[in-house]
Amino acid sequence: MVMVHLPNGLTALAPAGTVEEMLLVLGLNPYEILVTCNGELLLEDDVVEDDQVLETTSIVHGG
Repeated sequence: MVMVHLPNGLTALAPAGTVEEMLLVLGLNPYEILVTCNGELLLEDDVVEDDQVLETTSIVHGG
């Protein structure tokens, strides 16, 4: 399992897989969330391994 620090301050566990798969399992839109691991930005097709700790940040946009 992967530990994910969510934008709302909560923490969740998700199964290992791609970043996109993990976000979808957590009910998050992959197009509205940035994911980092150890300060490095992860792309949607990057594979996340078990026991990693990830940080998520909401993308703020407007018109």
